[in-house]
Order: sequence, then C-alpha cells, then structure tokens
Amino acid sequence: MGGGVPDRVLSAGRAHAHATAALAHWAVAEVVRKTCLEGQSVKAIAERSGKGRDVMVKLLKVGLDLLAVHYGMMGRKAGNAADESICSAGGLGHRLIGKTQT
Repeated sequence: MGGGVPDRVLSAGRAHAHATAALAHWAVAEVVRKTCLEGQSVKAIAERSGKGRDVMVKLLKVGLDLLAVHYGMMGRKAGNAADESICSAGGLGHRLIGKTQT
C-alpha cells in the first residue's frame, strides 16, 4: 500500500486555495463559504454577524463575481465589482463591514 496523499486530493486542495485567494478579502470568502459550501442562508449569516442582510448579499455578490472572473466565466471590466482595485485589502469588503484591517 502506497503512502502519501493521492494526487486528486492534493489537486482539490490547491484548487480550493486558489479559489479562496481569488475572493481577495476574508469577509467575502467567509460569506461565500457559509452560503455555497455550508448551505447557510444569508439571513442567518447576517443575524449572527450583526450586520445587515444587504451587506451580506453584497459581499456574496462580490464573491460570486470574483469567482466568475477567476474561472473565466466573466470578463473583467473597468468599474466592475470584481475589479481587484476595489476588492483589495482596505477596499470594498472593509467599507461594507465597517472595519479596517489591523
């Protein structure tokens, strides 16, 4: 019996890491993970976070746009919410959740 981690598991881990990195901000990644992977509702996430539902919806939309760009399903356009300059640290995610990164 061979040891080590199978290539398909390593590939899946790398793909997950790349997709998470494409989300650009921890708050965006958290909302996308909770809704898309864990099946939580936006309403429940908003209630637990103490933020408004509209904020969580916007973070989810930004995250899905970023993933669409990452997977080549959507072109990057100037002024698009998926633009790196908008979503980088200190960008849209921070403005939406009202916090600054320390």
